[in-house]
Amino acid sequence: APDPKGALVRLEGLQFRASVPQALTAGQGQVQFQDVGITTDVDLREGQKVVIGKANADAAGSALVLVLTARVME
Repeated sequence: APDPKGALVRLEGLQFRASVPQALTAGQGQVQFQDVGITTDVDLREGQKVVIGKANADAAGSALVLVLTARVME
């Protein structure tokens, strides 16, 4: 019988990577990219939104937040 809470989805070794642009010198248009990422295992139920993690993008406190939701396709 189906679970009334929704199907459980397990992601093992989930990896999220991004290169985030950062200005080097104000007003001079120079940009440097910093690699940021999140690696984790996660269990989530179908339809549930889950905050997976936060990756700091720069020294000023900017961050990327990864949020996932699952939908089972049959």
